Amino acid sequence: MTQPTASQPASSWHLADIRELIRLSIQALPATIQLTEAVHQAVLSGMGFKGREEGKTAGITGLVYKGVYGAASALGSGLHTLLARLPPAPPLQHIPDTPGRAALLATLNGVMGDKLVESHNALATPMTLRYLGNPLNWQSLPAQLPPRGRVLLMVHGLCMNDLQWQTRHRDAPVNHGKMLAKALGYVPIYVRYNSGLSIVQNGQALARQLEQLATHWPGGLGEISVLAYSMGGLVIRSACHNADMAAHTMIAYRTSHMALLGSPQVARQLLHWLQSDHQEQISSEEHDPQ
Repeated sequence: MTQPTASQPASSWHLADIRELIRLSIQALPATIQLTEAVHQAVLSGMGFKGREEGKTAGITGLVYKGVYGAASALGSGLHTLLARLPPAPPLQHIPDTPGRAALLATLNGVMGDKLVESHNALATPMTLRYLGNPLNWQSLPAQLPPRGRVLLMVHGLCMNDLQWQTRHRDAPVNHGKMLAKALGYVPIYVRYNSGLSIVQNGQALARQLEQLATHWPGGLGEISVLAYSMGGLVIRSACHNADMAAHTMIAYRTSHMALLGSPQVARQLLHWLQSDHQEQISSEEHDPQ
């Protein structure tokens, strides 16, 4: 699976994104300096040099770090002033979702998504189910969704997003979800989530989203088949466990087939869960993308 090779704008970041990145930098800079000083003092302690207190250097080194803290504080104040002078920006959810921007945000979330959530940063990616490139609105689902539809749920891996289920073949883009859906009669529904959060958190959120999907699908949902890549296999396993614990029977009894790419460590557990608890025949495939 590769990202599309179509030409992208010179910059995928929007002004609203830059605002949030600046806020993130203001919050991260003091913590980074503090960590650096603590490591520095740990090295000095091993050489017999005591610090002013735990994690704090003394002497000339301590004075240097005090200066660095002061410079960081001044920089933070200047950035706050800059943010106040910038023109208003639209909410992030109203910004066009280009593949380049989505890839950058997916990487950022994969690396520090938990910190984005803790700091209430708007760049944190919420758990959503998506169809035709847009998040599903439970109060207004697309009219073309068929009653009793068979869903192919696509769950991406670490530092990835739902737009990356594609490659190129003979110089033409190929979307794996659309290709499988057309060949097997499924409706492709894509998961987008913050891969920097814990597996448990994402599993709980995905279980809730799937319950909403089963509840609001027009005419009732027929079945759910899953194609998960890498970390996505762990997330869907956690979602199945949470659905079972919460008695989300709509999910449990409609999940029929699973194909796991690069997630061999969870395939047997998923197979056991489905067969032992729900007495359904499924197919579970384990593939290594390498």
